[in-house]
Amino acid sequence: MPDLHFELLDACTGVNAIRLYYKPVIDESAIALAEFDAGSKVERIDAHYR
Repeated sequence: MPDLHFELLDACTGVNAIRLYYKPVIDESAIALAEFDAGSKVERIDAHYR
């Protein structure tokens, strides 16, 4: 299993989603959006890297 680490910089929550702003393994920044369905399971994930 890979040894992955990241530094969480900020998080924003919504009614059915969460956005995480973080610094991944490489020294850049990223935003991940996770949207949840009615059963609180992740329905969709988008990630954007700089």
